[in-house]
Amino acid sequence: MPAKILVVDDEPTLPLLIRKAFRKRVQRGDFSFTFATNGVEALEKIKQDPDIDIIVSDIKMPQMDGLTLLSHLGELNHPTLKSIIVSAYDDFRNIRTAMNRGAFDFLIKPIDLDDLTITIDRTLEQVEELKEAVRAKQQAQEAQLELQRQQALRESEQQLIQFLEAVPVGVLVVDAAGKPYYANRAAASILGRAIVADMQPQQWLARARVAGTEEMYPQERLPLVQALQGQSSRADDLELQQGGQSVVLEVAASPIFNESQKLVFAIATFQDITQRKEAEHVLANYQRDLETQIDVQTQALRQSEATNRAILRAMPDLLIRMNREGQAVGAIDGGTAAGAVGINAPDGQLAEILPADLASQRRHHVEETLATGELQVYEYQIEAHNQPRYEEARIVPINTDEVLLVVRDITDRKQAEVELAAARDAAELANKAKGAFLASISHELRTPLNAILGFSQLMAAEPDLEPSYQEYLRLIEQSGTHLLALIEDVLTMSRLGSDRLEAEISSFDLYYLLDSLLAVLQPKAESQQLQLTFERSPDLPQWIETDKSKLRRILLSLLNNALLYTPAGQVTLTTTVLEAATADRQVRLRFEVADTGVGIPDAELDDLFVPLVQGQAGRDSGGGSGLGLSLSRELVRALGGDITVQTQVGQGSRFYAEIQVKINDDMSLLVAADTTNTNPLADMPAALKAHDLHVMSAEWCAELHRAAVIVDNQRLAELIAEIPPTAAYLSTGLSELLHNFRLDAIALLSDTSAGS
Repeated sequence: MPAKILVVDDEPTLPLLIRKAFRKRVQRGDFSFTFATNGVEALEKIKQDPDIDIIVSDIKMPQMDGLTLLSHLGELNHPTLKSIIVSAYDDFRNIRTAMNRGAFDFLIKPIDLDDLTITIDRTLEQVEELKEAVRAKQQAQEAQLELQRQQALRESEQQLIQFLEAVPVGVLVVDAAGKPYYANRAAASILGRAIVADMQPQQWLARARVAGTEEMYPQERLPLVQALQGQSSRADDLELQQGGQSVVLEVAASPIFNESQKLVFAIATFQDITQRKEAEHVLANYQRDLETQIDVQTQALRQSEATNRAILRAMPDLLIRMNREGQAVGAIDGGTAAGAVGINAPDGQLAEILPADLASQRRHHVEETLATGELQVYEYQIEAHNQPRYEEARIVPINTDEVLLVVRDITDRKQAEVELAAARDAAELANKAKGAFLASISHELRTPLNAILGFSQLMAAEPDLEPSYQEYLRLIEQSGTHLLALIEDVLTMSRLGSDRLEAEISSFDLYYLLDSLLAVLQPKAESQQLQLTFERSPDLPQWIETDKSKLRRILLSLLNNALLYTPAGQVTLTTTVLEAATADRQVRLRFEVADTGVGIPDAELDDLFVPLVQGQAGRDSGGGSGLGLSLSRELVRALGGDITVQTQVGQGSRFYAEIQVKINDDMSLLVAADTTNTNPLADMPAALKAHDLHVMSAEWCAELHRAAVIVDNQRLAELIAEIPPTAAYLSTGLSELLHNFRLDAIALLSDTSAGS
């Protein structure tokens, strides 16, 4: 049964692109595509066909956008439905919102058809694994219910014992004859296991003394003895010798009767209160010590009064001692505030010091301070020397009828706040305008690039296209890809300048991310005759939480740089865990990209991460814009880490990117281990085998292998055209692989044929 895929996008060219790109897999029955132009139409199609497996949806659409569609999908009872979101521009906020609303993965426009194929295949694997997990979960739930029913009786029998064992208070139960019947763990710890197991209460309690004395505790007052006589009692002055130390116990005992009111058991609870008794003894002497300390501190305070008065006089504020009626009964003038409020005499009234409205306001705050006993702080404006001034008043209570008023001139601070607020508002408006412009121009630039690159890829795969047109298409694709990279770099640098580079956290499969990067870069490495290797430590977590898009871009940038500046040898990506996970599952990862390339001179290291500055190797190669490493460092810093480098000219370089992530073990509960079929010949045309190439010469096979490795579609089409009509099956099979972009399979066929 084919996998059902619903594509939701308002671009009229997209259905044609997808039908053209996947026509072979649709003919084989692998895929079944349905198309919708908006979220409303998509929901109707899902209701009509609930067996749809994957939804590939754009974010910006008329009537209902992709984010709203995801919200409606979350309300459906469809646990295995997976969504792939497509962003027309690199809008991290919308991507984060989409992932939070349940999107499984995302693609960036213009859509790369190889990336789309890999993403759909991976998503279908997850859908199948989720279906299997749902079935397994249902079976496990049924088995768990049966197990719970079987264990219910045993748990009910053990529940009371478990409760008693968990109680930190000792519990001892004896029968009517005084023989120990049950003692919990705390009882055995306090009294000793031998006592509670072998001795009757009369025996071990006979060793008890009255706390703090050598007097034996009276038998008739022992709580457990009284409980055996049918009475409840309590005592907190019982002392036992235990392990060479004296232990003071608090004991409470009660009788237990059966239905016939016959005493059958007595239960005693007790706890060690030695520390409490010691604390009571300390408290008994505390009053005397406290009085002595108060006398000492009072003397010290008297000695420091002169110093405190000098400090108050040195303060730049105005300090006024004011009574409930608003009369100033004392003042210390720091200089600046006194001139503003017009204090001329310490006995001045508020009505004489301040205007009527400010005097009323101050009287209100004085009354609030005296009523609540709490600090009152407020600000006001006043005229001083025909100039507006701002002051801050702080009022604290001194006693029940007086307060201390501290007045400070804050005119300079207020003016600075006004200027800062105006500058901040202007900056926010500018940032919003720039953000809106960036979003608009990104969409307008990338949307036509989607059609240009998509159709150029499809047309280049046509075997009967003239060589000159093949070259034209190759130049179009290269120029479009280069333009897309430049747009991305410029937009990211603009976001850096407006402080909008924030981490968009989501949960994802780190193993899958690394595998997809290897699949994307392996053809490029092979075309340069370089060995590309990915290594990871055994303790590397599979499911993590961080910004997936930023991490992918960081690694792509570092790996592309390594491939660009490595003429021979190898490039290795090693992923390791630097330290064990913390209690909140935080862990630090290191991504090391090592190459055997040209290296970096010491003189260029200071400018290595400076935007738009290229080293000599970059200028010689003619590649890049000088933004890659600077952007990568800012992206790593946004993820809570940094980039460092070790390099030697002629020996190569090592770039270390360290980031902080959170392990998400919950994701692994519903998703089984990756079982991707790594055999490139798994979906080879059934009739095509390696020995079928023997109808052609060894030189022809070698040239076919070379063209597939370096991704030369034009040369592959020319070689397929040389196959004679008698070997039409070979021509048809290779053409099918070429049209489906399966150059890896062609390379493996030709290599296997050469070996045989």
